[in-house]
Amino acid sequence: VESATKWIGGHGTSIGGIIVDGSSFDWLVKKDDGSLKFPAIAGPQPSYHDAVFAQHPIFGVKATNLVFILLARVKTLRDMGGCLSPFNAFQLIQGIETLSLRARAHSQNA
Repeated sequence: VESATKWIGGHGTSIGGIIVDGSSFDWLVKKDDGSLKFPAIAGPQPSYHDAVFAQHPIFGVKATNLVFILLARVKTLRDMGGCLSPFNAFQLIQGIETLSLRARAHSQNA
């Protein structure tokens, strides 16, 4: 989890953030007793009629590696409405255009 407000935007006019997920972690790992090690992520989701997102096929394969980012997206949108407005997205894109210049200046000043 990283702040997009500071280093992507660079101007502080929009509040945003990003989640970086490598999608390489197996959330279906089990403990020695056979129970799920991460039941809050890989287990049944009561708020979605006990659906198990880790076993739901996405693009024809099980979502064992994608389940974290999938739940982060759907639960955040449902519970908090965590979605950028189009104008804030535009402002962050404007900041990305100057990111290389700001990073270079930051490195020279270090």
